[in-house]
Amino acid sequence: MQSSDSMNPKLVVERLATTDTASSTASILSLVSSKDSDDSQASFWSSPPQYEFTFTTHYYYTTSSNQRFEQSLDVYQPQNVTTSNKGVVVMVVGSGWMGHQPYVYWGTSWWNSSLPKQISTMGYTCIVIRHSGGFPRIHLLAKSSWTSLLTLLLVVHLVVFSLLKWCWDCEDNDNSVHNQMILATFVTLFFYIFWYWQGQGAATLDGMLNDVSTALKFIDQHLPQWTDRSSDTRLKNKFKGKIQIIFGGYSSGAHVAATLLSSEKLSPLAKHNTLSNVDICHVLYLSGFLHVSPSSLITTLLTVCILGQWPSTIPSPLQAIKDRPQQCKSHPVNNLPPHTLLGCQYEVFGLPILDSAFCSVAYTNILNQQQPNSAECTLLQEWTCNHWSALSTMALRQALYSSLVKACAAIKS
Repeated sequence: MQSSDSMNPKLVVERLATTDTASSTASILSLVSSKDSDDSQASFWSSPPQYEFTFTTHYYYTTSSNQRFEQSLDVYQPQNVTTSNKGVVVMVVGSGWMGHQPYVYWGTSWWNSSLPKQISTMGYTCIVIRHSGGFPRIHLLAKSSWTSLLTLLLVVHLVVFSLLKWCWDCEDNDNSVHNQMILATFVTLFFYIFWYWQGQGAATLDGMLNDVSTALKFIDQHLPQWTDRSSDTRLKNKFKGKIQIIFGGYSSGAHVAATLLSSEKLSPLAKHNTLSNVDICHVLYLSGFLHVSPSSLITTLLTVCILGQWPSTIPSPLQAIKDRPQQCKSHPVNNLPPHTLLGCQYEVFGLPILDSAFCSVAYTNILNQQQPNSAECTLLQEWTCNHWSALSTMALRQALYSSLVKACAAIKS
């Protein structure tokens, strides 16, 4: 399918590759709004092309006798594109770390599919990694405090009792109220047991990191065949046979990706864990959950219920780059590639309840303080762009296209 853009996308990337790319990794904190994009329709940056795409699903635990959809990846490939002139983007999907049950991960997978569709229709191969997920296990509230758990069960009991009292068509006497109380107690007990059973075997953060690490090795093994790059002698000569990719994640997927990159044991940036055919040359985070603050009540509830850990025991990507060990030059945190961070000015509908977690600006500033011009941050300013709606918006598409072209131009320079 031909691009709807009047400019050939192949020539666009080649043109950028021959220009001065010194500013491609500069720190540019900008606000993108619909008004800005309307005023710049004639601009190259606001005119992403439109390609058709195909996608296939692969299970990265190929020897498993019980392959799970959660432990799989999708490869979105645009049609009629010379892949050597376009980048490959690998993203870890977001879901608030949740999954484990089909009615959770099928829904979040459908929601997350907007991102690879956006990227692939611009002419870039996009691979999205799913990992095993956690589950809201209410009994883990006891790790926070028994008061929290008992309060939740009391609320459930009162709601059930109120519904029974409203629906129970009988005389309002002591006996009927007593029966309603007993029934409400049994329903609450059933709710607790059912939810406890549903959460058995849910993933921990370590399990998620292992999944993504395994998926990257699977991609490393198969990407040359997927992208037909095994015969691209120009790239092989320039990059010593390795395919340059952009790696990152969305929402909690950004947290998992960032934690993996800074892990001494699992990071693909570590010398002992280097990939054979793939090289991570750029990092992309979209609305990333990049800081786990122990002082945030909502963060505490999320991490305790879903991951079964106190916030203080969960790696914080923001803290990791703050505390990077300067003496150990081989540490993965000291070898991070250039970063692009895209976020929303109004992540949670303008409410400041998770500002400490969605800290793209602070993350960018720290990276640039330690290594000037190594990170760029763009915030989407529209009220309609929030953490849950941004993936399918035109504002994100335009900002994403601009960022990808810049990143690929820097790779080729």
